[in-house]
Amino acid sequence: MITRPLTVPIVPNSPLLSNKEKTIKGKILLRFNTKIKFAENYLFEEKKIKYDTFYQNDQSKSHVFNKHMQLMYKILKSNFVKGSKLVEVGCGKGEFLSIVKRDKYFQYAGYDLTYEGKDNRIFNRYLKDNERIKADVVILRHVLEHIYNPYQFLEKLKKIFTKTKIFIEVPNYNWILKNNAFYDITYEHVNYFSPKSLGLMFSNKYYKKGLCFNNQYQYILSNLNYLSKIFKKNYYNKNYWKFLDFYKIFPTVKFQINKYHKLSLNYKNVYIWGAATKGCMFLMHCLYEKKLLNKVKNAVDINISKCNKYLPISKIKIITKNKFFKIVDKKNDLLIVSNPNYFIEIKKELEKKNIKNLKIVNL
Repeated sequence: MITRPLTVPIVPNSPLLSNKEKTIKGKILLRFNTKIKFAENYLFEEKKIKYDTFYQNDQSKSHVFNKHMQLMYKILKSNFVKGSKLVEVGCGKGEFLSIVKRDKYFQYAGYDLTYEGKDNRIFNRYLKDNERIKADVVILRHVLEHIYNPYQFLEKLKKIFTKTKIFIEVPNYNWILKNNAFYDITYEHVNYFSPKSLGLMFSNKYYKKGLCFNNQYQYILSNLNYLSKIFKKNYYNKNYWKFLDFYKIFPTVKFQINKYHKLSLNYKNVYIWGAATKGCMFLMHCLYEKKLLNKVKNAVDINISKCNKYLPISKIKIITKNKFFKIVDKKNDLLIVSNPNYFIEIKKELEKKNIKNLKIVNL
């Protein structure tokens, strides 16, 4: 090991029920494959991850994120005839499939162990290896980055669905590096795809490929039959891997945290809007740097399933936006928005509540 691993919460999107609850932790040590331009957590242990009904990654309450999902749906719709069969693997709470259902263009089905709804076309389980399912397109939206050895997983899907088209959406590793988004490196994301690696996985054969969500994410529409054996060969070649030092690939971590810490000294309380991965991991790094955290009163989230619970490691309480509107001191408090994509949306909500002079900054 050439660098000290990071100790992090296993699942930042599973808030704690109380501030006395112990955070389950894991270690991150990134390594990078220079041939396929792909990074992964060398110390990832799949058995530690538990996705259940406590897992809350639903972003569908945001108009901005809904607009993004509508754009992804539009891309899919333009590539398939009406009545095509769409299957989403890892559909979460079913927010994307609710768009599919309302439009009535596709036949659909979904699979996810964390699903809590009542749609009889969405199954509260994972796929089985011996299943054989007919579909025109398989959807993996923010699933593949959670799965160790993603190529092997796609091979499994190929057996289940055969020569089926596949639509994948994952975070963009290049964006994370370019924007020094150190808080986007998390245990549950074992994989980090560059646009190059996503294309190489399918031998650069695809119907549609691009960046989305202000380049934070990327997508590809390809075919499981295009899976590249060369990608697999290069993945298993030990000579192409090198370990990464977290603080060298994100050299401004301490500077960024110190910047917000100094700014916070001018304010009574600090709030962070966004109790998902970015907010959780940012506050964890603040704790490790012993900066800012003592000024943070609450995290704010529009997913009410997270509210009145606590962020892992930092133990900051999560509150609803309506409670925040009531308690924030617009002249003396500071609001940090964890994802800049939501900045304008949040600012408009504040203005509607006549909270116009509050100091707001982005991570």
